[in-house]
Amino acid sequence: MVCLRHLTGPDAGREIELRRFPFQIGRGPGDHLRLEAPGLWEGHCVIEPGDDRRLWVRARPGAPVQVNGVPVESAPLRNGDLLEAGGVRLRFGLGPVRQTDLRPREALTWIGLALAAAFQLFVAWNLTR
Repeated sequence: MVCLRHLTGPDAGREIELRRFPFQIGRGPGDHLRLEAPGLWEGHCVIEPGDDRRLWVRARPGAPVQVNGVPVESAPLRNGDLLEAGGVRLRFGLGPVRQTDLRPREALTWIGLALAAAFQLFVAWNLTR
């Protein structure tokens, strides 16, 4: 899972999971991450997968975007990169890994083993009579 962590403003510390791509950041009603910050435009930048299977940030023409303090129009993102769009500072990174719940599968396995053992006992009892 990929996340953006707010580093500044009233939302500092909040994490947003990026579930769908392209993921648009800006102040417009159609932006996925909508923020009211100085210097942020509608559709300010977008995070999208590139042909090289990496995620890239692409700025709207003329929109100020920096990755790790370097102004960019388009740049690949790596875990821990600092993304600045207008007056917003975000940390791009991988989110925590969540293990799927295996309890239902484990319960079915134990039930299957119990049924197999019961069947074997039934067969053994019928063969000894």
